[in-house]
Amino acid sequence: MKLEHCLFLSLVLVAAIVTGSTLCVAANFPYIMEQAEKAQTLQLTPTPEANEKIARASMADAPAGISRGSSSGADVMVITAAEKEQIINMLNSLGMSSDEQLSSFIKGFQEKHCLDATGLLDSKTLHFIIEEAKLVKVEQGSRQASLN
Repeated sequence: MKLEHCLFLSLVLVAAIVTGSTLCVAANFPYIMEQAEKAQTLQLTPTPEANEKIARASMADAPAGISRGSSSGADVMVITAAEKEQIINMLNSLGMSSDEQLSSFIKGFQEKHCLDATGLLDSKTLHFIIEEAKLVKVEQGSRQASLN
């Protein structure tokens, strides 16, 4: 068999496989989307029992203003002691004084960044805190480098 014939046969087989796969996906697309929506819904809506366990666990050892949320599943975060310490260190680097209440500093931070000013640390607020702390650290590093 000549090389040209082998290449042609290979290309025909690849084209047949791609066409068959495309037709299979197109024919089953509604079913695929239905299953994806079900999986996403199950993933996003935990059971009430799970929400209660998460809320109890996060509120048991969290200081005021961190990891608190309702048991309805609205933005409840569970954090470890090490994460708690890192968050407090980031807040201190952003200007929180040692005598200032954690929840009042978080509320002010949320107001400054146009977030829901609840005074509770949610995922959006934590994201902004992390970004601000990174910027502060970079600024301090660049100042240190310019002094040397």
